[in-house]
Amino acid sequence: MSEILSKLIESLQAGDYIVVIPMTVVAVLFNYKGIIEFVDSRKTIQIDRLENILKDTYVTELDRELLENERVKEHFKLILGLDVEKDFREAIIKAHKDTKGEFKFRTFQRALPFFEYKEKTLKVTISWYDKVAFFINIFLSFSFIFTGYSLFIYGLAHFSSTYILYIFAFIFISIGFFIIYALRHIISAKKVKKELEKSDIL
Repeated sequence: MSEILSKLIESLQAGDYIVVIPMTVVAVLFNYKGIIEFVDSRKTIQIDRLENILKDTYVTELDRELLENERVKEHFKLILGLDVEKDFREAIIKAHKDTKGEFKFRTFQRALPFFEYKEKTLKVTISWYDKVAFFINIFLSFSFIFTGYSLFIYGLAHFSSTYILYIFAFIFISIGFFIIYALRHIISAKKVKKELEKSDIL
């Protein structure tokens, strides 16, 4: 890893960005496990802090109750990806239970940005802006992917040895697939909304 880092620094100092981009991609791909472990370790810091405070005998009962709720919230956030308050969280879990296993809980997790909890009622809200943005992003994603593949095929057909052409092809294709990946939230929200309405839960 240190050798790759040294090479990256040398390339940046020399202004050789054509070397930097593919090397960065390779570095991430071959070290993704370490990156994931680092991110996961950072997630548990807040829980550790809360648990240490709760061990303090000087914490009042009222403060202890508040801190305990925060600790539970952080656990649910870490394990289930639900960064919401207790009532909101329980409403999502109940809605998932009421669908009788029609969807995995991960689908509810992905739909979270479109959930609303008002007057003790869980709602799935997809605005007109969200719907229009969905179709625009579909168009953009396929445009990027098509452009990327076109550049790649053009390079192969003309026996081009210009690395920048293939780098741009890779970037365009990656952006296209990233946009599609980002759409998983609204796709999940649509599925959940339809199922809950069918079950008369909403």
